[in-house]
Amino acid sequence: MTPDRTPTLSLEQLVVRDLRNVERADFALAPRLNVISGGNGHGKTSLLEAIYLAATSRSFRTTNLAELVRHGAETASAKGRFVERGGASVPCEQSAVIEGRRSIVRVDGNRPSSLAAFATRSPVLVFHPDELALTRGPSAKRRTLLDRVALFMDPASADH
Repeated sequence: MTPDRTPTLSLEQLVVRDLRNVERADFALAPRLNVISGGNGHGKTSLLEAIYLAATSRSFRTTNLAELVRHGAETASAKGRFVERGGASVPCEQSAVIEGRRSIVRVDGNRPSSLAAFATRSPVLVFHPDELALTRGPSAKRRTLLDRVALFMDPASADH
């Protein structure tokens, strides 16, 4: 039996500035498993939100991006260096900067053709307590999840 050669996407590096309660954080991440630990209110969820922001240009906790900017700061940013392991892709740097209510995204320093093109480069899915609505709530949440999975599997499906 041959081993599975499906490429996997890994986050190699994360740089966070003024996002929620995180003033400054720089991480070099291990290729397979990373553990984030700490007391309540120390920024664990904020780091997960920074990863999600760098990958998708969105927050999984709010639609109001201004809420991500640390109190007293003018902007917030998250930059991730993603690498595809087992594939032919070269590492890619994605960043999102929040200024007011808008997000400015870059892929390797350039503006992507669309937010969908940005988000489909680094498919990320977050499960957190609010996601219980997937199984217990209205079917709209499940349809949204299926739409996102379809987008990651076939970016051209965004038009549908």
